[in-house]
Amino acid sequence: MKRICFLLITVFILLMTSCTNKKELREEPADLIPRNEMIDIIVDAWFMESAIHNVVTDGRKLEPTTVTLYKKFFEDHNITREQFIQSIEYYTSENKASENFIRECVQRLEERQEELTGVAAPASQPQ
Repeated sequence: MKRICFLLITVFILLMTSCTNKKELREEPADLIPRNEMIDIIVDAWFMESAIHNVVTDGRKLEPTTVTLYKKFFEDHNITREQFIQSIEYYTSENKASENFIRECVQRLEERQEELTGVAAPASQPQ
């Protein structure tokens, strides 16, 4: 489970930052979301995305629901979409820092999952 979560978060972050200029990302954005808060926000986004993709749609399009949920998500966290994206880009702009950031996200995700389900994630094997 941990490997799947790590892979999915990695893919999510890479997709969010794949078309960016790395030189620009090293400069800290003026409205950077603090690191610990950003990790919590990513974990919340992960659970929201999971809910979106697990909902039975009865053939309906998910786009209106997703747009509505993300609008509420950004309002609840008191951030903008642009601030969210710029913060992800900043925290993932350098390889080593990016790896640590992703590991922290996975760890926090597993902790939250354990809180919700009462079941600890299986210990991962070194990669």
